[in-house]
Amino acid sequence: MIQSPIPVPINGNGSVAGLTRSKPAPKASQYQNSVKSTLKSLPTLDLKKCTRQDVLDYFNNGWDLFETLKAACLDDDTFYLAPDKLRRPLIFYLGHTACLFVNKLVAANLMDRVNPHFESLFAVGVDEMSWDDMDEDRYVWPPMNEVWEFRKNVHKQIVDIITDPARMQIPVPEGINCWDHPLWALAMGFEHERIHFETSSVLLRQLPAELTVRPPGWKYAPLQAPEHVPISQTFLDVPGRRVTIGKSFEDPTYGWDNEFGQRTEDVEDFKASKYLITNREFFGFVAAGGYTNESLWDEEGWKWRCYRKATRPTFWVEVDPEAAASDSNSPPPSPSPVHTGPSFARARRLSMTSARQFKYRAMWHEMEMPWDWPVEVNYLEARAYCRWLGPNYRLPSEAEWHCIRGDTPVLMPRGTANLEMEFGSPSPVNYFPPNELGFHDARGNVWQWSEEHAHALEGFRVHPLYDDFSTPCFDNRHNMILGGSWVSTGDEATKFARFHFRRHFFQHAGFRVVQSNKAVHHEDANEADALVNAHMAFFYAPTDEYFPYDLDISAVREYPARIAKVGLPSHG
Repeated sequence: MIQSPIPVPINGNGSVAGLTRSKPAPKASQYQNSVKSTLKSLPTLDLKKCTRQDVLDYFNNGWDLFETLKAACLDDDTFYLAPDKLRRPLIFYLGHTACLFVNKLVAANLMDRVNPHFESLFAVGVDEMSWDDMDEDRYVWPPMNEVWEFRKNVHKQIVDIITDPARMQIPVPEGINCWDHPLWALAMGFEHERIHFETSSVLLRQLPAELTVRPPGWKYAPLQAPEHVPISQTFLDVPGRRVTIGKSFEDPTYGWDNEFGQRTEDVEDFKASKYLITNREFFGFVAAGGYTNESLWDEEGWKWRCYRKATRPTFWVEVDPEAAASDSNSPPPSPSPVHTGPSFARARRLSMTSARQFKYRAMWHEMEMPWDWPVEVNYLEARAYCRWLGPNYRLPSEAEWHCIRGDTPVLMPRGTANLEMEFGSPSPVNYFPPNELGFHDARGNVWQWSEEHAHALEGFRVHPLYDDFSTPCFDNRHNMILGGSWVSTGDEATKFARFHFRRHFFQHAGFRVVQSNKAVHHEDANEADALVNAHMAFFYAPTDEYFPYDLDISAVREYPARIAKVGLPSHG
């Protein structure tokens, strides 16, 4: 058992910096070389119509996508690095997705344990309460070959389950809810792996480029749309209407618990930016001193900015000013035309000299700044930008985002949005055609931060196999991200996806701006009836009432009551 063999210095924005080696870098391991590389994603499964081969193909596709990313690490040593000091080392995520498969399938009485120690070590990821409370000192990580071997063994057992009709009924028969069928446990593992395909891409992007190897066929989007039409940001009118949010429990596709249920809301008229906010527009905020102007940040945001010493978006790279001055490849950007105050004029004066002092960290290397691509920031940065624009600018609510999204299919047709690895990067915000309301990238390209906190829909209930997927995040500390990104696949790429992150976390996320004099109402998520009912039912409801099918879940049944019975006698 070994810990990280390389010191991991961290720079101000949380990524690995100044990494050096005392010996030549070893080559990739035999396990990495055996990965079946793929960059093509299959669409999510219809559990009522899928064949056994469909399920096997979808499982292998998600598994291979994930391992394609992991095989991009230069060597075994790289896996022991934590590219972001708020997340686990890369080795954790390699073991984590296989671990979840085992833990859920054991709970569903579909398989036996493979490696109990690994299934504990790799079980719990990170959702820290703040940006400075990670503690890795108590973790000792195993040799890489053992983790790859663990994955190999888990893969074989899952294939055996899928291909054996006696162990897994495929598809889900008519008259049975997919949520209640054992195939749901497999689908849970499929979609969880795809989540970590995306989150791992964020971590690899934070590694020094020399510690990664770009997968064959990885294609970035062009810097500009083919027509090279200048982007002129405008605000479009959005008529108010009644919006219904949520997914039916009768739907034949997998979804996470927070997607199910329903909420209806009447939305008033508002305006929204035609395009996602670009790097070009956000530069105006940077050049105007937005990162050093405390008045533009709320208390949480300013504490984060000071802690990280942030002066720019995470994936912008500062370059030597003299070298930048000789680079005439990128035109100086214009600050946002929405802003007309004195900061706007100052930013315009600075643009000729300052704009070329930044490059852009794409997945595998630094490149010329793609000014027409959407800026990627966390919620705190996006909100500060809105304050810079003026008092009536903010991020959209979830219902407003649904109005902007319009009437779209569950899965966007290929070639109509930057989803499911259409490109291996964000794309120009005017590259794909607008929707019927005139909005570009209503879905895809980058996730879109919402002003709304993570919350349950009416009728929400937890699934007994994963009772803590969403409920710990209904705490008013997580904000929603909507619409999916270029690397979102499976359920993440559907119109029902409702994900959430702490406000200082980084994903491939940007934002659109809403103009409205109406504030977004936040329900106290911890007191929502649906959440209280779900917790009470899970912990205290009779077993046969809450668990409608046969699962080996004795470890969680009526847990608080059983603990109380054990503890009370000893206190006589």
